[in-house]
Amino acid sequence: MTENRVKSTMLYVQTIKPHFSESNLEIILVLKGSITIQKVERVVTVNEGEFTLINRYIVHSIQSEGAYILSAKIRLSEFRDIFDKMEYVEFMNNDELLDINRPLKNRLNKVVMDLLIRQYLYEKDLDKADRVEERKLNEQHLVHMLFSSYQLISHMKEEEEYPTGKLQDRYYWIVEYVMKHTNEKIMVEDILKELYMNATYFSQFMKKVGGVNFKDFVQYRKLIMIQGYMLDYSLCMTEIANLVGIYDMKSFYSLFKRYFKKAPKTWRAESWQLEDEYTRVCDEQVLEKFMDKYHIKERKETSSSKLYKHLLQMKQMEPLDLEGTEIILNPYCDMGDQFDPYYQVYNYFNELIDEIYKSKISLHLVYPYRYLREPEQKELFINTMKLSSLKLMGGKMKKLKVSFMVQTPEQLFEAKELRQIIDQEIGNLAINVAINIAL
Repeated sequence: MTENRVKSTMLYVQTIKPHFSESNLEIILVLKGSITIQKVERVVTVNEGEFTLINRYIVHSIQSEGAYILSAKIRLSEFRDIFDKMEYVEFMNNDELLDINRPLKNRLNKVVMDLLIRQYLYEKDLDKADRVEERKLNEQHLVHMLFSSYQLISHMKEEEEYPTGKLQDRYYWIVEYVMKHTNEKIMVEDILKELYMNATYFSQFMKKVGGVNFKDFVQYRKLIMIQGYMLDYSLCMTEIANLVGIYDMKSFYSLFKRYFKKAPKTWRAESWQLEDEYTRVCDEQVLEKFMDKYHIKERKETSSSKLYKHLLQMKQMEPLDLEGTEIILNPYCDMGDQFDPYYQVYNYFNELIDEIYKSKISLHLVYPYRYLREPEQKELFINTMKLSSLKLMGGKMKKLKVSFMVQTPEQLFEAKELRQIIDQEIGNLAINVAINIAL
């Protein structure tokens, strides 16, 4: 793996003037205070304990009365092993996703926040050789989490519209094509010839996977490039319009005003007024208080993470024939008798599901039902299984089995009810209910 794929910095921020990155996805986690971010036409407030994702080429500025933030810049091209067009993926923020149930949303956010903090700490300890591999795995886990879970979760309510791997490849081919040809007039016919699609299917495809029609899709990406060019104050408006393949200035001004409700020259003049007012800091007290408040120190390595690391090591060594092998995993086995609401039961679970999808093994999850009696854990389990079912569609669900281990008649009755709910909402999981008096 290449070094410096992720670079983390702690900043004390009051103002950061409009800027963008051509190669990095940026994640900003607020450690103390709050910030207001202007990105494209949206204004977003990010409070303490929250984070926001800023995609490549997105011009953004930050204003605050004084806030401590953690900025992680991820060079996406270094993660093509996860997805070969990773640098063209547009990562979605929580407020941009379809409505999702609270426990799963909270679980994903806590894991991402935990990974961001650990990444910063790993980078501070680069002189320690034993932390290098941990840092690389943490980087991989962070990007995998953002790509798999945050992209998939928007389709949890619409399973039939889930973009399979083949559809994702096709969609991001279109994103790549448009981004590489923003200086031209992009015609639908050119796309259709390359992808061997008819116009009707292509229109349906763009609305289903991309969420908008192709015309709006192209215009929005041209607008993103326009904003970037406007930060180069040596360029006049006509030059900027031509750089994105627009030769009718009336169309140029109309496009800009459609999103910003103001003229390009007004936007540029307002941007000139902002000056950078931030300092790079390493305030251990702020970080310690944040970690204590959000229970980051309390999280420990899970059975899922241990299993994932073990599978990676096995792949790097002499390949073993695992066809027909069943791996049995109890996600709660490290919890003991104390129920800890901050314990990340499903940490690395997404990566495990991907490994199962790509391999010839099957995973058998064993759940002591006493943990699933907690309403939030039950809801979390249901939605995690939904997410897994989206990844394992197309006959792959036979690779995932689930057993509820019960101790009392009451638990047996409840477990059968939960199995019925899963059958109704997902319908393709092999769930067994077993009595275990020794559990």
